Amino acid sequence: MKQYVSVDDEIKIVLKGKKSLEFGDYASAFATLKEIKERIEELGKEMAEKSVEEAKRDAEEIIDAEDIETGELEDALADMLALYKEGKYGEAFEASKKIKEMAQKLAKEWAQKTYNKAREKVNKIKTLKGSIDLKDFHDALIEAKAEFKRGKCLNCARISDEIARKIDEKIAIYETAKSTVSAAQKAIKEAKESGVNVAKLAKKLLEAKESLKKGDFDAAIKAAETIMEEIREKGGKEDLNARLRMIEARIFSAKTLGISIENAEQKINGIKAAIKEGKTEEGSEIADALEEEIETAFKDTIGKKISIADSLVHDAKDIGINVEKAEENILVAKDALAKGEYIEAYRYAEEAQRIIDEIKTVSKKVAERIKGAQNRIREAESIRADVRNAKIVLDRAIEALKTNRTKEAMELADKCLEVVEKAEESKVRRVIGDFIKLIEKSKKTGMDTSLAENLIHQSENALERKDYKKALSLAMQSEAELEKAELQKDIAEKAIETLKKKLEEARKKGISVEDVVATINRAEGAADAGAYIKAFEYTMEGSEKLQEIMNTHDKVLQEMEELNMKLKEARENQIEVLEASELATKAKSALSSGDIPKAKKLMDSALKSLDKSLLEHVDDIIGYAEAKIKYAKKRGENVSEPEAALKEAKKIKEKDPSKALRLANGARGMIDSMKVDTSFVDRAYGINFEISKAKKYGVDVSSAEKLLKEAIEKAEDDQEEANEILSRSGEEIKRITGQLTPKLELEIKADSLEKGKWKGAILAITNKGNAPVKDIHVEVMGDIEVEGMKDIEELGKGSTAELPVKIMARSEGEIKVEGLLTAKRTFDGKEFEFTSEETLKTKEKVKAAAQPKEVTAENPEKCAFCNGKIKPGMQMVVCGNCGATYHVPCSKRAGKCKVCGASLVPEERPKVVRKKLALKLG
Repeated sequence: MKQYVSVDDEIKIVLKGKKSLEFGDYASAFATLKEIKERIEELGKEMAEKSVEEAKRDAEEIIDAEDIETGELEDALADMLALYKEGKYGEAFEASKKIKEMAQKLAKEWAQKTYNKAREKVNKIKTLKGSIDLKDFHDALIEAKAEFKRGKCLNCARISDEIARKIDEKIAIYETAKSTVSAAQKAIKEAKESGVNVAKLAKKLLEAKESLKKGDFDAAIKAAETIMEEIREKGGKEDLNARLRMIEARIFSAKTLGISIENAEQKINGIKAAIKEGKTEEGSEIADALEEEIETAFKDTIGKKISIADSLVHDAKDIGINVEKAEENILVAKDALAKGEYIEAYRYAEEAQRIIDEIKTVSKKVAERIKGAQNRIREAESIRADVRNAKIVLDRAIEALKTNRTKEAMELADKCLEVVEKAEESKVRRVIGDFIKLIEKSKKTGMDTSLAENLIHQSENALERKDYKKALSLAMQSEAELEKAELQKDIAEKAIETLKKKLEEARKKGISVEDVVATINRAEGAADAGAYIKAFEYTMEGSEKLQEIMNTHDKVLQEMEELNMKLKEARENQIEVLEASELATKAKSALSSGDIPKAKKLMDSALKSLDKSLLEHVDDIIGYAEAKIKYAKKRGENVSEPEAALKEAKKIKEKDPSKALRLANGARGMIDSMKVDTSFVDRAYGINFEISKAKKYGVDVSSAEKLLKEAIEKAEDDQEEANEILSRSGEEIKRITGQLTPKLELEIKADSLEKGKWKGAILAITNKGNAPVKDIHVEVMGDIEVEGMKDIEELGKGSTAELPVKIMARSEGEIKVEGLLTAKRTFDGKEFEFTSEETLKTKEKVKAAAQPKEVTAENPEKCAFCNGKIKPGMQMVVCGNCGATYHVPCSKRAGKCKVCGASLVPEERPKVVRKKLALKLG
């Protein structure tokens, strides 16, 4: 059974909150929001409570079933009850639905098993000799099958179980009768062989067999027992044989009734041995004792059975159940027990129990049906249906149940449900009819009632399914739908407007926001289609994207500033950082184009390169300082302090190159302050620095490097010759580096230029020479204007730097542009100048089209912008050039026709008067 709750009051609270929001009473609006949240939680608890109770009842009915594995169901039931107890109502509700499904599946399985078992037993009883009326069993099987088809699996299982029980009882009585008649026949045969006249007994045996054949098993048993009693009276060995047959028959009867006789088999064998050995007296004693035990067992067992039945009758009478039939059966059972007719006594006592159990079961079913009718009346009252007649019928059903008129009570409970259903249907049909009239009136005023109409259509479908509460809830929602749509529209439009402002702020920072723009377009498209909640969701998604982009951009920008500071510090220390500088430039370009991940990756590479350059420079300074210290030591200077600084610098240079550099510079400064002649060392260091720089750019400086090494080796023995070799090394490095020259070329990447309009473009500067340059300045001359020009710090050989700018053409057609680039060679600061020429083209203007028109659609049309439908009666804009059609909001967003490119400038759209739908339910 589906669970629904009334949301009428909740809708009123939402409308109240909307009005508070409109009046700017945000405290009241927040309080209303809190109230609706609490109400929703209460409704969730109510739904969970009902569903959990139903699931518990369904599960418990199945758990007691035989031959069905219910362990998984029991675990699921325990978990559901635990969730509900913990207050997890949503999870408990979902768990209850699964339990109902599991219970239904198990009920079906149980019903199929019990039905098949009952059918097998019916087929089995057909094979028994003897006339047994099977009509009642066949009718019961048909009823069980019908209940299964109606989906009432538990009823099917109960009916099938009852059939199986009765057949087992019938078979047990049949077997007892058959065994007793067989024992009598055997006793007659043995008596005849002993010379006893058995003519009358044979006639009696025929009567017993005839009774067995007709299905009168009680008469067959009674006749057979009479035969064996008469044979017993004839005495002697024949008498003992007859007694033995009779005892065996009675033991068999006891077994069929579940009565156990202690050591019965051993005592039967004792009687047989006595007969064989001719010890008639000894055999008779054993037979006497065994018969007494059998008699006692029958009396005790059946007496207890009657006592239990008596107790059940007493309990049933105390709660007002009519048990006259059960009392009659108990009286017959007691009389049969007194006469020694134990089988009959047992049967009547058991029938009395069955009658009482059946009455209780039926009464329980009726009580449940009445409770269901009471719940249905309460549900009908919640939608204000007229249930006065239903209550009268329900009172009559309750009175019938109290007086044990269960059949009448069941019929009245069913009738009550029918009356309630008619009252609910009448109520809902009247409400739906009233709202349909209001919607038709609203449509005539130009109001968009599509959502309200859809809700009414859903309401009518729910009515056809007889889901009256859902039908009424949907009908009620149709009234509030227009107001809700207006509120949703306001929220969506404000959210879109706010996001657009944030986009502008992001653009001013140079952040690429194309993904967010696409999201805004989807939001605006959804808003134009009336899907305001979806539009709001798109806007929230865009806001999250934008915030994430801005946060990442700010973080990368901060890291970029830190990188620039480190680069500046490195340059001040005359450290060669060309590679790091180029990577930093590329990172800036990537950041400007919005590729933040690429910018981050490039910055990481730049930092790595910077650390490498710094470490190499530290090694150079340390080497220079060590050479000076060595030179100073020879002249007897105290160099312990600079030596200690160098030692510490070496120790920490891998972990902290910056600190190591400061220590090394400090050591060099201390040596320089000693006023020791270190001119050779200084010159050697300077030349080595030039050689190191050239090597970094891939220049072959082996000849200069060889001379430097030779000069250092000679310095120990011949200072004059060492200076001469050192001079040759310096001249060689100048000759080599003098051959290195840069060559800069400029390329302007600009598409769709238009006269008088700013367009984005890229200035690509490539160094095709064999020397790196720095401080690159670019000027562009021609019939164009350029914004966003910046100098480029460094550019290695074979490298390209891209500078994003804005360009506006001052004329149309082909425009000749000249680029002037100035730069300094990185080695020595020598200035170079380069020029380049390029021709740019502007885009042709679209010819002026006829004025677009805003008209009312007479036939269904398709929007050329969003591909959505334009329904008859809706306002639309028609392109004056090609006749393409647009929704009015879509034409504003498109700006130009998507088919021919003509301008779309619709006239101001007339405002539609919206009226509030209101209907009081009485």
